[in-house]
Amino acid sequence: MTPSPPSPFLTTPRPAAASRGDHPAPNEQRAVRLVPACAGIALTALGALVWGARGEPLPWDEPAREALMSILSDEPLLKACSALGDARLLGLICAVATLLCLPARRARPAAILWCAAGAALSSSFFFKAMLDRPRPPGAYEAGASFPSTHAAMAAAVWLTLAWAASRGSPRLRAPAVASALAASLMAALAGVALGRHWPSDALGGLLLGMAVAGLAALAIDRRPAPDGGSARAPGF
Repeated sequence: MTPSPPSPFLTTPRPAAASRGDHPAPNEQRAVRLVPACAGIALTALGALVWGARGEPLPWDEPAREALMSILSDEPLLKACSALGDARLLGLICAVATLLCLPARRARPAAILWCAAGAALSSSFFFKAMLDRPRPPGAYEAGASFPSTHAAMAAAVWLTLAWAASRGSPRLRAPAVASALAASLMAALAGVALGRHWPSDALGGLLLGMAVAGLAALAIDRRPAPDGGSARAPGF
């Protein structure tokens, strides 16, 4: 039985003629391809609802926000959870991943991680400029509200990092992705509970980040072909 390949962040590259264990199973690949498509469709539908509301909250925003603010009231803990989507922390995470990749000559996963962070950030600003949704009453931050940049950045970076770091360890993939989802959800909920965003803003940010992370996962699962092109994993 061919041993599973090591993580791309920690080891030296393998020869081009890698084993079947270098790539996820075809069923997993098909599921990954559905993520950016489904998240993109859901984000488009949600954005259309936000645009149609003309700056007003969606019908479920007010009750959901009040419920979250009443349940989640520990401000120091909420600020710590919100930091999981802070651009400065995520930039530091990307830098550390890059430093781990360079000695092993695996710059590609780190480059994809940086691209995912940049895509989530720029896409979030694009939606904010297009929809210009006001923040909830009492929010101490200025600027447009939809989508939550913290939620988008958290989902994009943590999910991409989990996918890349667990690529060579199939048994660790599910817990790694679940942990990344939990971190993204905590950052999104914290933004609502702290009064910075409507729940639909947090949902929009999560969907945006998941779409970006899904595309990043597809890029990570591709490998350079011997002729300098790109080879798809089995099932693509």
